[in-house]
Order: sequence, then structure tokens, then C-alpha cells
Amino acid sequence: MSGAKIKKITCRAAKSALKNKYMAKQIQMQVMLDETKTLKDGGCRLKLDTQELPENELATLFSLRGGQFWCCLSEVVVKQEDLKIPEYITEKDEKSPSKKLKDRMFVYFKEEYKGTKNFNQWYDNALDEIGLTYLSRIKK
Repeated sequence: MSGAKIKKITCRAAKSALKNKYMAKQIQMQVMLDETKTLKDGGCRLKLDTQELPENELATLFSLRGGQFWCCLSEVVVKQEDLKIPEYITEKDEKSPSKKLKDRMFVYFKEEYKGTKNFNQWYDNALDEIGLTYLSRIKK
């Protein structure tokens, strides 16, 4: 990573219960943002490279594998009090509200259409209909 502009990354685990907003396991290290990729669901995949890490930091990093985190990319060191972490934190195994809705819609779709239609096309159309229904309720 020589000659590359190094940035600081702070990741805070979001596995904790809502009563314990901050998790004890956290790691701060210099990284290079190597690649960004847009995902089908509108999310973004980040590929980060580090310099060689001490064993204890590697152990912490590997213990966090598969977790869900709040992440802050900054060109300078970030203090904990500067972080703005939302109150809503999902547990690792908890599905997001949009995922729960999609799963419920799939159950309905499977029962209603019994394989005669494409779910992804139906889902996109159903979301458009739902969105338009809410927009039509706006008082002008």
C-alpha cells in the first residue's frame, strides 16, 4: 500500500442489545479502500485492505466476522464522542423490516400464484403499487 492515501476506519459492532448501545469489541485501524461495488438491493460492498496487523487486532477482527456494524470512514482519527450512531440497531440474526416484508410477500406470492409468475417481477410491481397507494393519500 505504499504511496496510497491511508484513511482511518472505525467499526462498531451492532450486535449489542438496545440497552447497551456500544459493544466492548471494537477495532480501529488504518485501511485502504480498494474497491466499491453496488449490490442488486441498492447496498454497497466495500473491499478494505490493511497493513500487517498485530495478532491481538487480527484476533479481534476475525472474532467480528459475520457481524453487522456501524462503520465510519474518515481521513483522521475519530473519537467515540464524534460518532453519530443511530438508536435503531438490529441484532445479527434479526431481519431488517424490509427483509421481513419481502419474506411475508413471498409467502403470499407462493400461495397465490403457485409458480405461475416470476417473484422478482411481481415483487417490483407490488412495491410500486404500495408506494403509489401511499402517495395517493397525500392531501393536496
